[in-house]
Amino acid sequence: RQRGDGATAFALGRSRFEALVALEVGSVWTATALAAWADTRIEEELRRAPAADAAPTLAPDALASGRALVEDAYALVGQRNLVSVPPGPPLQVRETPPHLRYNMAWFSSSGPFAAEPRAHFYVTLPASPAEALPWATLAALTAHEAIPGHHLQALHLRRAPTRVQRTVTSLTFLEGWGHYAETLMADHGYGGAQVDAVRAAVHRRSLLCACRARAAVA
Repeated sequence: RQRGDGATAFALGRSRFEALVALEVGSVWTATALAAWADTRIEEELRRAPAADAAPTLAPDALASGRALVEDAYALVGQRNLVSVPPGPPLQVRETPPHLRYNMAWFSSSGPFAAEPRAHFYVTLPASPAEALPWATLAALTAHEAIPGHHLQALHLRRAPTRVQRTVTSLTFLEGWGHYAETLMADHGYGGAQVDAVRAAVHRRSLLCACRARAAVA
């Protein structure tokens, strides 16, 4: 819509924003309440966050690191019996397509009714060695997007007993589980000798989510 000075305004306005939140979250949140929650969460994450690593280990070969991290995640989930992993399409680790490079890593799969399902864990390659992704951040993203995160959700979704359950999803549960998966894996030693760095990356991602919620309201 156009503002009075002719510039384009992207803000939805309070009523539309609150309606969007209610639709996506499945519960009623006023903008004021969401801002207060975000402020509290930001303070908590800043208080709990470990000290930043001045020289983090990087993942110059992001695809190789992503494949190794997926294997490690499967192994840890199995060794600790953290969750059940039903049979399904193998998770392919591939480079993010050019038109989707706005995310560092993400998961994509066929729909729950696909006759020949596919599943991909996409990793965005750096434009230069200087922009290599921190290894611990990629580990946190692997837990969130792959195993035991969204890929696991997709595997179970295909086995839901009714068509409605396979069709209707909850964004709150979808992303909530992904973030829980990051913490779960860090708590069980994912990352090996670098588990502290992984735990720090999980905290930074939680802080980022809270900041996004606050910025959406502000």
